[in-house]
Amino acid sequence: MSAPSPDGSISLPMYYAMLTLAASATFQAAVGASDAAGALTHIFPGEMDDHAETDKRPRALIDVDGEQTSTRQGTGPEWTDKGELVLDIELLTDPTYAGADIDNLRAARLSFYNTIGKIKDEMQARSGTPGYLNIISITRGPIGRGDDKENDDDPGESYWGCTLTLDWFG
Repeated sequence: MSAPSPDGSISLPMYYAMLTLAASATFQAAVGASDAAGALTHIFPGEMDDHAETDKRPRALIDVDGEQTSTRQGTGPEWTDKGELVLDIELLTDPTYAGADIDNLRAARLSFYNTIGKIKDEMQARSGTPGYLNIISITRGPIGRGDDKENDDDPGESYWGCTLTLDWFG
């Protein structure tokens, strides 16, 4: 069964946020995509199944958060919406810095900070242009490291994650 297309004032902002992220050259490189269409295959709305092959990292998850407000413009038929979306970006640890020693962990952390900063900058640059989400603020939340080990015998893949809250208007 295929999912419905985004339609309406709740799902369309999520879709435009997905397009905005997918247009980031840094995100494309981080997920191994050659273009925005390829990057979109690594961006998912809502919940994930960490055990499904299609839901593996690197990836981004996006969902609605908090409140969404619709405001009528005067007495006419036009309404303006604003709200929040939560974007969780989970990227595999740069293999250059693989290993658990402290120097590699510090280097991997800085590499991830650099990547997230570039993604954020590229999203901001597209904000408000046709076809992309009109982001009015981005708040960086927690940054963490993890692995997807199934058990102690599984080496898993090390990854870094970050939450960005996108306040949008339009």
